[in-house]
Amino acid sequence: MAHSNEHPKTGIRVIRSRADYDEMRHELDRLLDLDPAKGTSDRDRLDVLLVLLADYEAREVPPPMVDPVDAILFRVDQLGLKPRDLEPYLGGRSRVSEILGRKRPLSIAMIRALHEGLGIPAEALINPAAPPEDDPESWQIPWERFPLREMIARGWLHSPGVGSWTRESARDLLQPFFDRAGSQLAAAPLYRRSAHVRAAKGMDDFALSAWTARVLQVALSRPPARVFDPRLLGPEQIRGLVQLSRFDDGPRLAREWLADRGIIMVIEAHLPRTRVDGAALRTESGAPIIALTLRYDRLDNFWFTLLHECAHVVRHIADAGDAVHYFDDLDVDDTGDAREREADTFARESLVPSAQWQASAVAFAPSVDAAVVLAEEVGVSPAVIAGRVRHEKRNFRLLSPLVGAGKVRRLFPEVKFD
Repeated sequence: MAHSNEHPKTGIRVIRSRADYDEMRHELDRLLDLDPAKGTSDRDRLDVLLVLLADYEAREVPPPMVDPVDAILFRVDQLGLKPRDLEPYLGGRSRVSEILGRKRPLSIAMIRALHEGLGIPAEALINPAAPPEDDPESWQIPWERFPLREMIARGWLHSPGVGSWTRESARDLLQPFFDRAGSQLAAAPLYRRSAHVRAAKGMDDFALSAWTARVLQVALSRPPARVFDPRLLGPEQIRGLVQLSRFDDGPRLAREWLADRGIIMVIEAHLPRTRVDGAALRTESGAPIIALTLRYDRLDNFWFTLLHECAHVVRHIADAGDAVHYFDDLDVDDTGDAREREADTFARESLVPSAQWQASAVAFAPSVDAAVVLAEEVGVSPAVIAGRVRHEKRNFRLLSPLVGAGKVRRLFPEVKFD
């Protein structure tokens, strides 16, 4: 993660133009990545910037146009509902099918029922005015809100320097990028029925869509040698994966291990304002992808995140769950969601079974020696044990020498990290 002394501070001022807005957004991204503590000057700057940007956006930046069906599906996913749960609001199974299939528009009565019963904003349920005839769907997208400068800096896009972006110029640059991902991810970055996001408020959906498209592009360039079979990730096989943590190059070996079983592992640094640790996705052909950002360059974080995403692949994507893509900021406590709770438990038990953990000395009296003893008994890296101790004790200063700080990113020199 970058430190404040590595970046010249931008003077904060009233935002009067799009150029001012772009500059202040860049400064906001820098401060959000720093995550400054309360009471510091950087935290004060962050709070002021949030007010200035919100004021400018309310006055000058048009809100994204939302497809009513995507808005409904987003709320259904949030509440853990099924299509049949919409019948009281839409009027029967066949009517639900017609609405979700975009074969019938919403009536005023339906809009009122969905707004009052499910809390969906009425403005999201009203069809916007028809956009230009040439490409109606693409013109609804606020293309200028994607993190274009960061994408260019990373080499994802190639473009001459531009002072500010119009919707047309941004669209011309970005549409081929999303087309190469073999997906229409940009079409509805705010309401996607195919995404389950574990994140704090403030997640930038446009940056998340761009990162996802990049991951899919990389995955498509590495097609798996075999078709994935979830039976290849049973408990015994997972133990084989976890035991790779004992090796210095274990993360790279894990990528090869997954590839041999039809799973594509992609390492791609997160974009500002996404704070994603990992994701579980699948290509249009159905091949599962595990994407990791290495936001924390530590072995304990790598192995827990990897196993968490393995759980989503085996338990949710492979079993044809409601969501196709899962995105995880594991700093966020989302154990109220059954899928996230299951994935956390899967990762924890796969790395260190509860019976061995509870019988160990390190669970009660954390020490380097006790952590090493349990690691040898379980057959994992001491970093895995240290990570479990720090999480269980809610003390992230414990056993710091064992967590493998700085030992993951260097194994993937082909990836650009800030």
